[in-house]
Amino acid sequence: MSVETIGCPHCGEQTEITVRGDERVTEVKKDRSLLDALLVFQGTSVQTVECPEGHEFCIYKE
Repeated sequence: MSVETIGCPHCGEQTEITVRGDERVTEVKKDRSLLDALLVFQGTSVQTVECPEGHEFCIYKE
């Protein structure tokens, strides 16, 4: 496991997330979409994250 730092899409606040050694963050979005179920079926991990300022956003990992 490793820690990656990404910027919140709402405010830009740096947020630490944990990723497994074989994963990488492929996308960051403000909200989930209806297509998330299809992405999960194709092997993408979808995770909701909260930044230090309290904004929720989604990250997509493969």
